Amino acid sequence: MTSTPGRIAALFAALSAAAAVSLAAAGPAGAVTAPAIGTPEEAGYAAWDAQFRYVQASVTLPDANDFASEIGNLEFSVQLRSRHFVAVLGLSGIAEPGDYHAAVDVFDPAVQDRDVYPNGLVCSTAINTASLCPKTPADWHNGSAKFAPGDTVFLSIFYDQSTHGTMFLVKDPTADVVLRYTLASAKGISWKRARIGAEFGCSPWASCSESSSPTGYTPPGSPVRLAKFTGVQLTTYGGHRTGLRSWWDHAKAYWTANGQTGGTINAEPHRLLDTGTAFSTYLEP
Repeated sequence: MTSTPGRIAALFAALSAAAAVSLAAAGPAGAVTAPAIGTPEEAGYAAWDAQFRYVQASVTLPDANDFASEIGNLEFSVQLRSRHFVAVLGLSGIAEPGDYHAAVDVFDPAVQDRDVYPNGLVCSTAINTASLCPKTPADWHNGSAKFAPGDTVFLSIFYDQSTHGTMFLVKDPTADVVLRYTLASAKGISWKRARIGAEFGCSPWASCSESSSPTGYTPPGSPVRLAKFTGVQLTTYGGHRTGLRSWWDHAKAYWTANGQTGGTINAEPHRLLDTGTAFSTYLEP
């Protein structure tokens, strides 16, 4: 597969040319709570049946070493999802003492070249490669931007309908660190789903190796709190702005042992707080 700096923009343009008519017009009043869904690698909340141009949340970072006996990988993220792409802005840590690092990752499940794009990854700011996330500022991948346990860090993704760029922002007031990156996308792209939560795999499909081995998990003896998300906000293409509770569907997303709804729950979010703008995630026994 040939890699060029314009490949991502071309993919967005080709796949979103026939984007659906906006669903952002006012819908039925009140919150629409859907049944919980199972996922292969994430615990948090999902929202859909709208077009989302913006998602944000803040998370207070725990010491990843506290979970070393249960999990190996840990990330806190916000996501926007279209029919063909998953855009993830996350803070990753490993189960040992140390800081977190931020990255933008964009996945396309249709990509088949696993040597060039493992797990469908078509853009990563953590990789200093011109063909992946073109024009990435150096502070995304040179190790200079670090986020310490205990810091409360703000994450947001914004799709600019006028410039057709998808903008990613990380802010840590405690460390006085700000990261920004804009990915050229295309007019008419339709981000129809949003997610906020904790992630435990290497991709939205927990494909952590060429053999797609799942993420390992050792259940704790009792529930263990991972982190609390606050200031959760979604904005539609039509300008409707609120927390997770609104006219669109929203639901808990469980990380389950088999990745399916009804599977044994490894991690889950607890109930929504503060009018749908806050929640905590837990590892489950």
